[in-house]
Amino acid sequence: MHTDYSTAGAALFVSAPVGGRLDTGKLLTAGIGDTCKDSGTGTSNAAPVVSAVIALMLEANSELTWRDVQGIIAETSTYVDDPEDDTDTENAAGFQHSDWYGFGIVNAMGAVEAAMNWKPFAEELQAIGISNEENKELSDNDGNQFTSTIYLSFFC
Repeated sequence: MHTDYSTAGAALFVSAPVGGRLDTGKLLTAGIGDTCKDSGTGTSNAAPVVSAVIALMLEANSELTWRDVQGIIAETSTYVDDPEDDTDTENAAGFQHSDWYGFGIVNAMGAVEAAMNWKPFAEELQAIGISNEENKELSDNDGNQFTSTIYLSFFC
């Protein structure tokens, strides 16, 4: 569950199962002399866990782009049903996202299996606007304000 030291926010993409200060379950790593060692808990362990999952994904499919990696993680992460989380919402693609957990807890097996058969996303497109004046208000002589909209189409 969400720990007291975690930083929540809309930019949070995925969570890792590294526990909190009061958890009894810990992550074990290799120790010296054929032993196991408690690697501790916390955000310092979250980044290596997610990085390791991404490394496994890239080992399974070296053709993945950063967008593919994000898509796979969003699609395969395990949803966290936390009754205290009031930030949980469904995005336009039908995925649950939370400011507390992102797309959920990273799922190594699910991510690697998805990576092996992943159809790559279409090439990334960029739209670049150039203006001599930034944030210039568009209005007519009567004070009516206007919005400029650009419609882009692409093929996946």
